Amino acid sequence: MGLTLACAGLAPDRWILAAAVAGAGIFVGPIPTTAYLSADETAAPGASAGAGTWINTGVNAGSSLGSATSGLLLGHAPLAVCFAAAGAPALVTAAVAGTGAERVK
Repeated sequence: MGLTLACAGLAPDRWILAAAVAGAGIFVGPIPTTAYLSADETAAPGASAGAGTWINTGVNAGSSLGSATSGLLLGHAPLAVCFAAAGAPALVTAAVAGTGAERVK
């Protein structure tokens, strides 16, 4: 999702941009589903509701911060930079999660 969004700003026309954003949208459903399932699986017994609450908190905080940041960027940065900034958190999260996967096993 992050890579697709980051590259969407380089689209040469609106049709390719629409396809890139739609491609990123494919990941919108599986991402929170995976997060909830992972939290439920890794939470201590009886703590899965709390783990789900932390996911909600993270999504809401990230959405708020992302909306505020994009509003500031749109007024001062080129569109390609705005799309790269939109994709960066997902790319960073994937990189961090990828490095931590080995420690969990």
